Formats: sequence, C-alpha cells, structure tokens
Amino acid sequence: MSDTPRFAVIVPAYNEAENIPALFAALKSTFEKHSLDGEVVIVDDGSTDKTYELAVAEAAKFGPNAQVVRHRRNLGKTEGMVSGSRVATADVLVVFDADLQHSTEEIPRFLQKIDEVLPIAIIEDDVGAVHTSIPGV
Repeated sequence: MSDTPRFAVIVPAYNEAENIPALFAALKSTFEKHSLDGEVVIVDDGSTDKTYELAVAEAAKFGPNAQVVRHRRNLGKTEGMVSGSRVATADVLVVFDADLQHSTEEIPRFLQKIDEVLPIAIIEDDVGAVHTSIPGV
C-alpha cells in the first residue's frame, strides 16, 4: 500500500480568517466519517488578515496530511489552484472554496463519481510512449 494520499483538497484562500477554523473542522469531520485518505493544501493568496496564521495553526491540529502555502501578494484563485497542485502529493485534486459555500460531504460523493466514471489506464510501452485508455470507449 502506498503512503501517498488518494486525493488532495486544494483550498485557495484570500482573507478567509473567519472561515478557516470551521473549514478545518468540517474537513476533519468528513475525513473521519468516511475514512478518507487525503491531504489538505490551503493556499493563502496574499491575505491581509490572519488567514495564514490561522491556517498554519489549524493544519498543525489536522495532522501531517495538511499543509499551508503562502503567496506574498494576491495572485488570484487560478494561481492558488496551481500552487496547491504543485505541492500536493496525490494524483486526484479536489478544488474547494474556503468559505464553505459547498459542504465537505460533497467530497466523498465526488470521489465515488471519479471511481465510477473515469477508470483510466495509463500504459507506457517498450519505447517509452505513454498511452491512455478508457475502458469501454
């Protein structure tokens, strides 16, 4: 069995200090309830409030599968997603909003749909060419 988490939740955050504790509580609850093997990457996108400090404290409580990345200035949500994907170790990325506009309970449902719909095989042949195959297509 691999030590790499199955998926990563990437959370770009800009001035979300008031939401960070509730976000981590909801993620921890969902991970435990559904026995999820994932990681959490919070990307502080140059916040001017205490988003970074609170995210670091909450990540420490969450455990080794949580980390925080910090942009020195606001670069936008897309750059937050890119930065998060660069540090994530999982192959499956779930982008999530820091303001909890969606329930963390959507994460297991999303992962189930990935398993149902996208059984993709990646195969490297003798000469190093990579081929992808979607069974049944």
